[in-house]
Amino acid sequence: MTPCAIGTDVGGTFTDLVFCTASGEVHCFKVPSTPSRPGESILTGVDEISDALHPDAPTWRDAHHTHSSTVATNALIERRGARIGMITTVGFRDLFELQRLAIPHPMRFDSRRPLPLVPRELVREVRGRIGADGVEVAPLHEQDVIDAARALVAAGVELAVVTLIHSYRNAAHEQLVRAIIQRHGIDLRVDLSSDVWPQAREYERAVLTAINATVRPIVEAYVGRLGDGLTERGLAMPARIARSNGGAELAHTVRDRPVVALLSGPAAGVAGAADAAEDAGWANADLMTLDVGGTSADIGVIRDGAPVLSSEELVGDFPVLIPTVAVSSIGAGGGSIIWLDTTGSLKVGPRSVGADPGPACYGSG
Repeated sequence: MTPCAIGTDVGGTFTDLVFCTASGEVHCFKVPSTPSRPGESILTGVDEISDALHPDAPTWRDAHHTHSSTVATNALIERRGARIGMITTVGFRDLFELQRLAIPHPMRFDSRRPLPLVPRELVREVRGRIGADGVEVAPLHEQDVIDAARALVAAGVELAVVTLIHSYRNAAHEQLVRAIIQRHGIDLRVDLSSDVWPQAREYERAVLTAINATVRPIVEAYVGRLGDGLTERGLAMPARIARSNGGAELAHTVRDRPVVALLSGPAAGVAGAADAAEDAGWANADLMTLDVGGTSADIGVIRDGAPVLSSEELVGDFPVLIPTVAVSSIGAGGGSIIWLDTTGSLKVGPRSVGADPGPACYGSG
């Protein structure tokens, strides 16, 4: 007998749930999202499914459940993530300031490079260097690491990004940074670029690691709350999270590298649209998908019936150079806040009213 299945999608304003019974019946549910406690809206929706349909215990226990979310995407677009710092090789403090020396719109006089996730005052340099061939040129200076870590802690940093030059060739120095911090009992969590994306292109690798660190506490809380809540409700099958490449992986493994699920919701939407197109007789069609939510608008492309994959997508202002379904997300949704900048120009987004207080039609302030 085919097990029943639950699919959920957490947006910034609404959470949608679909329950498919073993006989193929489909039931849809919609509940407000809970931005202050990501994942709790899923548990509310699961309770509604249980109260409305009363599935028997064995069916409920063995239900497959896969979850997609824009929690990380929205946090990045709205820059609501953790306060992070960076430890890098001496001489590379301005990695985020220089970026690629290009401006987004060269023909506009007001075009500016995006503000980095790590401000310059939270970047610390350490001596020591790995060469481009992976051979140590100069040993890592331990006292530099200790001083850098303590300075970042004093500045209120929650997570430090460690991006040392050529660590994609040899991760020994980055791993030693983590070991030194732990050995000296410094209360600072670190994300190593060699763990997150061990490939060349220093700026892009640093950005990807910074994104990972920025959204990590939010995703950890989301996954923890989700796992505990579903277990309490009798769902024995482990939760799976949709990945940015259209696949899925166990939720507990996403905690360490949440950047792989950064485009979880949008990617799952494009994959679902491709399946819907096939069911409609458009098996080999070229299509564009558009998903306008409360916080962001996501645009995807389907070629010859399959989602287009890319390793050079943008989420907000930032390049995401890991294999993903080609989705571009911008901070312009139905709940985006209209505001005036310092020159009096009208702007829309990226901040959103989300689910609390929600759009004006909610009538809740």
